[in-house]
This record gives sequence, structure tokens and C-alpha cells, in this order.
Amino acid sequence: MPDAHKNFAYSTVLTAPSPANTGTSLVVQSGDGTKFPTVPFNATVWPTGVQPLTTNAEIVRVTAISTDTFTITRAQESSTARSIVVGDQIAATITAKTLTDAEGATTALDNLASVAINTSLISDTDSTDNLGSTTVAWANLYVDTISSITGNPLALTPIAGTNLNITLSTTGDFAVNTDDLYVDTSTGRVGINTTSPTHLLNIVYTSTGPVFVAQISDSGTGAGNGALLQLINTDTTDGNRSNFTFNTYDAAGTNFATSRIVGVHVSHGTSATSGALVFQTRPSTSTPAERMRIDENGNVGIGTAAPTATLHVDQSSTTAAVPPLILDQADIDQDMIEFVTTIGTGNAIEAIGAKTLTTTHFIKVTIPGGLTRYFPVGTIA
Repeated sequence: MPDAHKNFAYSTVLTAPSPANTGTSLVVQSGDGTKFPTVPFNATVWPTGVQPLTTNAEIVRVTAISTDTFTITRAQESSTARSIVVGDQIAATITAKTLTDAEGATTALDNLASVAINTSLISDTDSTDNLGSTTVAWANLYVDTISSITGNPLALTPIAGTNLNITLSTTGDFAVNTDDLYVDTSTGRVGINTTSPTHLLNIVYTSTGPVFVAQISDSGTGAGNGALLQLINTDTTDGNRSNFTFNTYDAAGTNFATSRIVGVHVSHGTSATSGALVFQTRPSTSTPAERMRIDENGNVGIGTAAPTATLHVDQSSTTAAVPPLILDQADIDQDMIEFVTTIGTGNAIEAIGAKTLTTTHFIKVTIPGGLTRYFPVGTIA
């Protein structure tokens, strides 16, 4: 930082250094200490009655002032120490250092309202000079472009514990490489690979072929660990929902939802919330509708939103219906169905024993070849 300056900073030596050519303290005339600038600064000392020359003058650096007593460092700026005596002249003159400081202009510029630079402000050595310092900061920097020309990363490093805030006008957006990352400040939306985000986060991939648009990875192991993606609905109304929606465009370019995976928040008791998982699909001219549900008790319903069994299949259509269950066994020497339970009197499977079946109904089935056959069912006694 350049030294401070004062006009008419002049006096004569009242008390000389001791020894005269090496001493580091002198006293100026009473009251003259206030005429000199704030330390540190360079001053010239030379004999009375003559002009200062290289043969009779010495430049010293004043490092401290106590009233009229100066603490000095001798033989500055290639000058030679001389015997300073009472009556010698001392002044804060213009020296080579004064001009060098003014020419350099590479350190912080203090107490200036503005600095006009008509061409460029260029450091004398690449990647060494600073604007400001670790203790003195610039308040604001107004520029059009910031570029790194050395090949090193462009780093913005806030002080530990503080934020890096980028404040944009609502008419000026934030862009990285045009659209790699784009923030629309008028809507608060963020786009990746698009400059026109239509949602809070809009990721657009236009190339053909399979690609992972987003990936969440984690190295956790064990129950409860691993990568997590949370969809949270903060409303506490029973039956509210969070969902994944799968969309596509029709031939006319209209966006349609074709299927959904929906989390249904069934109840919101304190520390006793419950939920179901719903799968929806869309016929060609309708909207996505529920096809299967896993309820809060783990029961699976197909065609019903209220399963009453571990697997509940409800084919409720009375016209153009299809069978609610088709078993297709390609391994022809294996069973079509296997029942696993304990056989016994009164159990789900009971041995015939001495009991007699009284047929009351027949269950219609179709076997290969389109053949219609019937299972007899009834009561036993």
C-alpha cells in the first residue's frame, strides 16, 4: 500500500541520533511531529543551508512517531547513512519510492471515489497480484465478463461459514454454457439442457438411445440404508397423495399422462401414519385410473381399492368381460396350481374319510382347446 502524504511536512533536528550515523531515533522541533503523515513513510535528512544531494543527504524510513520523537530505519532507497546533527533539515519529500507506488497501482486503492481506466488494468506478473487482500476487501466489483486465461479453474471462495449468493434481476437469468444449467429468475424455475423450463426443475434430453437422465447412488448397506428419493406431501388431510407420473406426447404434440405410481397417505395420526401404493394406467381416450393397490395392511387388490384378502381380484364388468385369472403353464409336466397348507378335519383341505359330498354348484373353467368344463362344489357331511 502506498505511504500516506502531507503537504509541508518539514522540520529541523532538535536532538540528533546517537550514534549520529547509526542511531535510530531523533527529535524534531517542538510541535512539528504533527506536520508529518501517518507512519510509515520515507523522509530525507540533509544539512542546513544547502540543497539535498546524493553526497550530503540520507533517506530514512520513519516507522513510529511519539509526539516529536521519530523512530527511523537508516539508509533507505540506496542512500548512504550520514552523521545526522542538530539543525539538519528533515522533510517527507518525493522520493523514487513515492513515484514507484503511484506507477504500480497494483494494490488496493483507498479513499478514492472512482478510478477511470481507459484501456486495461494489467498486472506486471502473471497470476501473482491481487485486487484487495485477505484483510482489506473491495465492496463491489462491477464487470461484464470474468474469464480465466491461465488454464486454472475460476474459483469463488467465500469465508468459511458464509454463503455464496448470486443475486439476479427478474429480467436477467443465470446460464451455464447457454443451457447446461439455466435459472429463469422471472419464474424461479431451473432448466437442465433447456432455456425454457416449464416446471420448478425441468430436465430435457433430446438425443436418441438409452440414457440415465438422473442417477442417485449410495454406498450404504443393511436394512434402511441405500439411496433414497423422497416425495413429501406436507398436507395432513387423510387420503392425500404423492406420485410419479409417466407422460408422453400424442401425434398432435399434446402432452398426456399415461400411467402413475401413487403413494396414498391413508391416515395422519400422531406417529401413526399409514399409506397405500396405487398403480394407475390410461386407456387410449380416458385418464389414468387405478388398476392395482397394495393397501396399508399389505393386501393386494386388482380391480378393487378395498382388498379383503391377501390377493383380491375383482372383475366387475358385466359386459365384454375377461376371466379374472388365467394360468398359463408352459412346463407341461408340472402342476397348474399348488396348495400349501395343513390337511385335517375342519381345515381348508380335508380328507374325504367317511364324509359325503353333496354337490350344490358347478364352477365353470376353460381348459386347452377351448373346452368348457365344470368343477363340482357342495357341502360335506
